[in-house]
Amino acid sequence: LLESKCLSAVESYSPVDLAPEIQYFTLDVIPDIAFRKPFGSHRADRDVLLLRPNSPGSCPSGDFPCYGFLDYVKSFSRAFPKRFCPKYTDKVGVGKLMGSCKEAVAEPLGPSKKTRRNTSGSFIRHGLTQPEAEAEALLQIFAGAETSAAAVCAALLYIFTNPHIYNTFFAELSSSIISHPITNEEARKLSYLQAAIKEGREGV
Repeated sequence: LLESKCLSAVESYSPVDLAPEIQYFTLDVIPDIAFRKPFGSHRADRDVLLLRPNSPGSCPSGDFPCYGFLDYVKSFSRAFPKRFCPKYTDKVGVGKLMGSCKEAVAEPLGPSKKTRRNTSGSFIRHGLTQPEAEAEALLQIFAGAETSAAAVCAALLYIFTNPHIYNTFFAELSSSIISHPITNEEARKLSYLQAAIKEGREGV
């Protein structure tokens, strides 16, 4: 994505804000780990589910905790308007995310009993009920995507603003024979890269 849209040339300068790009990436990585089904935000270069607070048409910042509260109130009051709560059939937003979690968790509980090697399958194998597994799957995306993006952004900030670290990091990558994109096996052999990853993770 960055190479196709954001590379600068001699005749043109193309600055890029990495923060949203990293958020799109983590919004795909976490559901890929959870369901083996990325939502496609990174490839589309936009928040396809309108989950980020500053995405056009998305819910205001801070609304995510409210959804849990609304669901709690709804469970005690049949008169509570359902239109205020996200639905599994929604095309975007929290409702779409809830639907994806429900679908992923229902697969190993259905007639085929097909359990995938992902976190949703692990929940079922360890005895969680379907509602419990759905709640855990939803929570891991809310809790994982934003914090992972923050960790990556912070690590890159430390690297970019420290010339010694940046030059050492760049020298290791330049002198190594790596694939494009780099594989996990290749990355594990780069000692400075591994140190940067661990240090960045611990510093957030």
